Amino acid sequence: MAAGGTITKHDIVNLDSLESVTKAIEALAPSPGIEARVKALEDARDDPPPNHAASHEKGGNDPVVAPSALKWHSPVSCKVNLGSTDAVNVDGSTAIKPGVGGILPIANGGTGATTAAAARAALGISNTAGAPMPTSETGLGRWRLYTSSESGDAVLPAGGTWAYFLTGYNTHDYYAGGHNTAGVAAGGSTVATGAERVIYTGLVWKIL
Repeated sequence: MAAGGTITKHDIVNLDSLESVTKAIEALAPSPGIEARVKALEDARDDPPPNHAASHEKGGNDPVVAPSALKWHSPVSCKVNLGSTDAVNVDGSTAIKPGVGGILPIANGGTGATTAAAARAALGISNTAGAPMPTSETGLGRWRLYTSSESGDAVLPAGGTWAYFLTGYNTHDYYAGGHNTAGVAAGGSTVATGAERVIYTGLVWKIL
């Protein structure tokens, strides 16, 4: 600030907030011609001091300084909640949580579930709509050889639902006519009753 309380156009560099501008104006209050000084202050905003980096030149050699983007003092997080319909006010004081959390309801284009089985139930799709691919791994789609004990019942492996095809042989490896069985049943079900010296063998497939 020049002697006598005069603000030059270069003083505006340090007036980076409303508070500092207000203080500058108050400091001028005792001086005459306050209106003219305020006008000079406003004009100075449009006339940046020399030696500033210029984004481009506005005719001749008069530099035009590119304005800086305004930022919040502290960053806040933003996360969309697909299960929420609530609007969120944004003022920079707290995290914004419209966030990806929860379950997307059917009404909003989701399945309303977190598992395939629950999604099929929520969407009204039958569990038998599609069989899984056979696999040697434990779990859905398990495809394996099954052999019962001699003279014992044919009992499917526990858990889920199994498709099966079993043939009966006697202990001399002869085919035992009348002891074939095939179908779909819950795990743990007895699908053939034991017969003397008969062993049931075949394939079972966990489809559900």
